[in-house]
Amino acid sequence: MCQFLFCKIMQDVCAYDFYFLEKSNACGVISLSSIQKCTNTMIMLAYGLVVNACNEYCRIRERTTIKCLK
Repeated sequence: MCQFLFCKIMQDVCAYDFYFLEKSNACGVISLSSIQKCTNTMIMLAYGLVVNACNEYCRIRERTTIKCLK
């Protein structure tokens, strides 16, 4: 996938669902970036992988991966 297309999809997803935006919690710790969440979701959809297979690549917990996919 070309970089322009991925960035366009990521912008549209972030505009639709604020879960994909990078946020910080009350302690000031920054959450996962939008790129990490979108990349993880795209990999799961494109290759039909299970949640555990994507955890190694993107360093995201299973719960976050399932939320991103939903």
